[in-house]
Amino acid sequence: MVTNNLTSLTFIQTLRSKNVSFFSSYDIEKLFEIENEDRLKQLLVRLTRKKVIRRLTRNKYLFLETNSHPSDFA
Repeated sequence: MVTNNLTSLTFIQTLRSKNVSFFSSYDIEKLFEIENEDRLKQLLVRLTRKKVIRRLTRNKYLFLETNSHPSDFA
């Protein structure tokens, strides 16, 4: 996937199709084939500001636009 054209909508659709709730920055790097670390960080900051994702801890994120939320007991 070409990261220059990665939009919030594409990000949301891809994670929804894969049923992702929690992910790491490494997961996003591999899923979207992002080779530039600065571009990856910029993407994650942009999505956090748009409230598409929430940073939980360093390199760990919660996808807020998911169709199903994880159980408290998972």
